[in-house]
Amino acid sequence: MSNSINSIQLLGRLGQDPESIWSESGIRVNPSLAVTIDKDTTDWYPLTAFGKTGEILANYVRKGEQVNIQGRISVNRWDDKATGEPRSKVQIIVDRVGLIGSNSRNALQTI
Repeated sequence: MSNSINSIQLLGRLGQDPESIWSESGIRVNPSLAVTIDKDTTDWYPLTAFGKTGEILANYVRKGEQVNIQGRISVNRWDDKATGEPRSKVQIIVDRVGLIGSNSRNALQTI
């Protein structure tokens, strides 16, 4: 048995306003996060948040606002139907959101 840990923490700005997607299993929100490495480099991370965490992102955070994200890395793999080639997509599954400097708040709040 392995003692692996899958954990990530990122501080960045939302790339777009979060949009809610409702299903029978609840809410899902899929914004992206821009993390500036240096003046010439910005990395983009696709986020997925469910349930209460998704509601917090959808209701309290807007494009350009800074957030602290804690979660895990998920890799989805599949074969392209047209070509049969293997494909993959990395995303961050968000467990916790720290709201930083939001227009409606003056201090860090972690939810």
